[in-house]
Amino acid sequence: MKEIIKLKKLSYSYKNKNALKNISLNIKNEKFITILGPNGSGKTTLLKILAGILKTQSDTVYFFNKDINKYPIKDFSKIISYVPQFINLPFDIDIIDFMLLGKQKIKEKDLSEIKKYLKLTKSEYPENRNINSLSGGEKQKIFIAKALSMNTPVILFDEPNSHLDIANQIEILDILKNESRNGKIVITALHDINMAAMYSDYVVILKNSEVFASGIPEMTITKEIITKCYNVDIKKINRSLINL
Repeated sequence: MKEIIKLKKLSYSYKNKNALKNISLNIKNEKFITILGPNGSGKTTLLKILAGILKTQSDTVYFFNKDINKYPIKDFSKIISYVPQFINLPFDIDIIDFMLLGKQKIKEKDLSEIKKYLKLTKSEYPENRNINSLSGGEKQKIFIAKALSMNTPVILFDEPNSHLDIANQIEILDILKNESRNGKIVITALHDINMAAMYSDYVVILKNSEVFASGIPEMTITKEIITKCYNVDIKKINRSLINL
């Protein structure tokens, strides 16, 4: 079976400060992958490496059995899209122009995909509206819609639920889950352990820049693991006992 992602003893440092240490993972057929961990555990650094933003040594990161460093930039941009945790647009731009950024030749299919995901994320504003006039949560949904409209096989999200209220959090994660069911590989960093348990096919938990646990949610999101990872006392509630 072809490996989607393979990490081999991946390490990364910022000015001699370890951000990731000896990370090894093999992800084959899981489509919705969540990265959990305390603040500063390396979640964002790992996503930036997977997005090709931070460069690593050869023979440490593989996508589809190919070393990430051997992808030409143009080819790599066709397989990965990335929504960072914080996006600050220092310039004014209309929503439609923002959605078209990076498109060299605009095709009818591009416009169709853009309209599809703006509608899906409930972000159908006037196309000439300045994106900086939107609230933080509204902009977050625009950024997510743009990433989805690029139709790359792998999509990376760093805390896609930031800035969103509970209703929008559920709606966005439902959209991402549906995309994963339709064949896209969704990799997201989350702080909400409950959401991770509900939506993930595979969970990677980081602590102190290392993999603390990895596997299916039922094996990783346990009282024992979460208590040790976050140094907090928790109680796990059986969802069958909750009347929703």
